[in-house]
Amino acid sequence: AVDTNWHTFKVVHNVLPTESYEYWLDNVLVGTRTTNIPTLGVQPFTHIFNTTANAKTYNVDYFEWCVYGLNR
Repeated sequence: AVDTNWHTFKVVHNVLPTESYEYWLDNVLVGTRTTNIPTLGVQPFTHIFNTTANAKTYNVDYFEWCVYGLNR
């Protein structure tokens, strides 16, 4: 079945009280990672796998990248 609804994906990097990543789908927490946190820069990316001969469309309407707690 084709899903033609808009969806919101969010990844939150928490530093305090302990470092973790939260993964959100449509404002529902779907996962948390507290181990194997990357120590180098993390860059967002998207990818589509074309698994059938049918045409695929992928639209990114809005993207926001916020970084907090930087020290110089």
